[in-house]
Amino acid sequence: MAKKCLLDANVLVALNWVSDPNHKKSRQVIKKIIDKKYQLVTNNYIVDEVLTVLLLRTKNLEQVGILASLLYSKQESILIKQVSPEWQKKASVVFVKQKTRQLSFTDCVLLVQAKEEKISTVCTFDQDMQKEDKLNQGLIFLP
Repeated sequence: MAKKCLLDANVLVALNWVSDPNHKKSRQVIKKIIDKKYQLVTNNYIVDEVLTVLLLRTKNLEQVGILASLLYSKQESILIKQVSPEWQKKASVVFVKQKTRQLSFTDCVLLVQAKEEKISTVCTFDQDMQKEDKLNQGLIFLP
């Protein structure tokens, strides 16, 4: 079984929006992850955030629609998991217990997904997620 890397929305936004300050960095990081044979994983909450942010920033519905089609195509290399009611419940506990008060509910879902699926590698530019030491024990953050 391949190692898995959980992708946060900010990495996918940067990867798909050339004006993002982290665009170049996201391309480099994703290339390294793929070269190391990681399976890329995320969830439907992250996809929702990515598509919404890209539409707000680019104002290009056609381009964002193409990305949505690619993400959900059978050929896409990112495994998109559906957030279960159980994950939602656990994420709500994480959300109210966070110390930084900076994590979105979607970030909390991502941390729950990492724990539930035993994924130890998370790719994010979110420094606040990395500061949640009680919530992210055992996780390796890239870049």
